[in-house]
Amino acid sequence: MDYQILLHGLEQAAKSPLAFIAYILIIISWTAKYLYTKKLKIISDKLNLLPENQRLKALELVYNFRPKKGLSSSEYLINEKRKYFLIAFIMSTIAILVFLGLSTYKTIQVLKSNVQQQTMDMAFTTFIKGTVTFEDNKRLGSAISQIENSVTLYPTYGAYINLANMYDEIGNSQSALNASIKAMQLKPDNPSPYMKIGLYYSDLDNFDSAKYYLEKALYIFEKSKISDNDFYVSVLGNLGNLYSDKAENTDDSLKKRTYAKIATSQYFEKALKLKGQIAGGKYLAMLLGNAGNAYRVLGNIDKATALLNESVILKENLLYKTQEYVSLGYGYLSSGDIYLEKKNLSDSEEFYNKAYNIFLNNGYPIGIGLALVGQGNVCLKQNMTKDAKLFFDRAKRIFVENDLPTYIKLVDSRIDQIGK
Repeated sequence: MDYQILLHGLEQAAKSPLAFIAYILIIISWTAKYLYTKKLKIISDKLNLLPENQRLKALELVYNFRPKKGLSSSEYLINEKRKYFLIAFIMSTIAILVFLGLSTYKTIQVLKSNVQQQTMDMAFTTFIKGTVTFEDNKRLGSAISQIENSVTLYPTYGAYINLANMYDEIGNSQSALNASIKAMQLKPDNPSPYMKIGLYYSDLDNFDSAKYYLEKALYIFEKSKISDNDFYVSVLGNLGNLYSDKAENTDDSLKKRTYAKIATSQYFEKALKLKGQIAGGKYLAMLLGNAGNAYRVLGNIDKATALLNESVILKENLLYKTQEYVSLGYGYLSSGDIYLEKKNLSDSEEFYNKAYNIFLNNGYPIGIGLALVGQGNVCLKQNMTKDAKLFFDRAKRIFVENDLPTYIKLVDSRIDQIGK
């Protein structure tokens, strides 16, 4: 153990109220022993002036002592001195043990605190570095292991939040969820972990639980009257995203419109009123894109176009700062879909081509396939069925090679449309 940590623990223990009581106990016990010994010395000196056979009687009558039979006056006084020395020694020993126990506890607390701080520093450093290289992945794994050990030793809100972030970084939504629940239990009045829990349930396709915790986060936030527009918009946006995703993933046209209506009227509209105060450009771009898609489902094409264009422009600006090409690619895909519905085929084709190039450079098969499907749809609108089938066949090959049955079904429906 580092002697400085031990010294710091001793220093903290020395300042404790319990240590002060121990000091008083030692002082009182040894002061009492000293005074009593001095008193016995005075008695002994006076008894020496008397004949031996009168000394025991004097102890009883004058000093109220009750010597045991068989003991001389001098033996009795010596035993009394030893008794008070033993009492003072025992009291001092107890006080010292209390102090040592307290200093040990304080030292362990210092060690825990140091481990916690070092772990948080490591986690933060790893998190901002990302997981691009093999060495970065090793560093992230090490950080996760360190945080797991840290929370076992010293469970804190911050440790569990960092652990959840690390698990999220490697795509382990279940472990991220478990860590966030621990954080929530430590700070049940903080809305942040509730939002994280909702997002992780969403990643795990548990719509009802995701909805419950996101709404709980919104309720706690509004009840607390905290002034934080960034968080408020995040909760509203995530609830909107939840319903927007639900709309995208259902084939029931009535449910699709219902979910899109809830997303826009209850959440996106409120969030977008505060878009000028949102700090995160990436999040705003995603919010604009998802809101645009929801308005597209409702048939409000002009509103959808405006939002998606704003999202794409923002993503293009962010592209110079980040490497998140996939997000930009999806922005282009959504714009392509919008212009396709408006029958603006040249702009639609341009956006699909941009999306294809980004996904191709990034090696993202789902995006590549969807961009090809979009280009095929443009060809269908132009009655170029032969070219459309070539695009659909290329997309299907990519989906088959990457075992993506949902997307295979999508492209098969397009091929069947050509056959009819």
